[in-house]
Amino acid sequence: MMVPLTEAQPLGTAARKALSTCVFVASVINSWELVLKARKRGALVEDPLSWWEEYVIAPGIPTLSIHTAHI
Repeated sequence: MMVPLTEAQPLGTAARKALSTCVFVASVINSWELVLKARKRGALVEDPLSWWEEYVIAPGIPTLSIHTAHI
């Protein structure tokens, strides 16, 4: 059974250690993908824009933009 990403889920020791040593970077493409997937039945993220604000913008995760050269 899939659990929506808005529900808290405890992390194991290995996951916590990995997260504490990683550098996170997001891309605006990730936001776009969330919006597209939210339109499908059974989507894990119901409101992708507020999710993006809470989990990417608010914590200050750097966000990569898209340039024409990337396409």
